[in-house]
Amino acid sequence: MNWSRAGKQRRSGSLSIQDEREIAERDRASKWLTKKETSPKGKKTSANPSKPVNADSYEIFTDGACEPNPGTGGWACVVYKNGRPMISWQGGNLSTTNNRMEMIAVKQALVWLKERGLSSQAVVFTDSQYVAKGCNEWRHSWKRKGWKKKNSDLWIELDDLLSKTPVSIRWIPRDSKLGNKTADELSKEARTLVDRGFATKMTYDLSAEEQQRLSHFYHI
Repeated sequence: MNWSRAGKQRRSGSLSIQDEREIAERDRASKWLTKKETSPKGKKTSANPSKPVNADSYEIFTDGACEPNPGTGGWACVVYKNGRPMISWQGGNLSTTNNRMEMIAVKQALVWLKERGLSSQAVVFTDSQYVAKGCNEWRHSWKRKGWKKKNSDLWIELDDLLSKTPVSIRWIPRDSKLGNKTADELSKEARTLVDRGFATKMTYDLSAEEQQRLSHFYHI
């Protein structure tokens, strides 16, 4: 069909029923294509322009344990890269609390990400409401009031890390994911390893140098 001529005929009312149907189909197709190519604000859309193509994703599951509380405690971090376990490390203290172990686990995860410049590609998980809300909400108020809060030494360190290297900190229910269960087991194991001077780890694609660097046991 000659669409230019059809437009004139449509305005004059001289089109056949078949021609009217063809024009209606064309109009519907044109509107559909326009909708697919533009966003509600009229801008062309893309999958995720801010995310690098083929960027790796990292999930770090953290946990802390203390028995009795206060008493001997342990913490652990488990890193997943693109859904596969990459590495874990753990540590502990002879005299601590459960909250401090939970905080130190998150701090260790943030330091690990900062050293590698991976914060924008990562999510850190914790099953501690205290730590999750403290990192995402409460620390700002505590900072304004001069850190007059329990565990302020660790909160100052966490605030500094999160301010310089923003990372998504998310709360998850206890044992809701395999990574969380693994971190829980490793943090409990760490309690028994405090005096033995070593840690367990999972290694998949790490360099020998990094394996050696993370193979010692942390005492914090």
